[in-house]
Amino acid sequence: NEDLTDLMSEMYKLYAWSNPLHPDAFPGVRKMEAEIVRMSCNLFHGSKDSVGCVTSGGTESIILAVKAYRDYGREVMGIANPVIIVPQTAHAAFDKAAVLLGIHIRHVSVDPLTKR
Repeated sequence: NEDLTDLMSEMYKLYAWSNPLHPDAFPGVRKMEAEIVRMSCNLFHGSKDSVGCVTSGGTESIILAVKAYRDYGREVMGIANPVIIVPQTAHAAFDKAAVLLGIHIRHVSVDPLTKR
């Protein structure tokens, strides 16, 4: 559809060089992120000291979660050589996180019938 293509082109021209990572261009985004984090903390009975962040997608979320657990394991539990154990069906972001964060990863088989 040519009209749709024209509309998409116009929208691209308007927004191609900006994104929500620029709080000066999108001041409302910071407020929305803070509200989302606070609502999530409340939902999971977090204290007023609980914190969080909003990510751009699943891969970033997985990498940050793996990093948080790696750091917790080092600082609190004394784990010097962490290992992630994931099913062979796990999202590829776990492998990426392991490489980026210097963590060994082990893949375990999944039963084709039960998916366990």
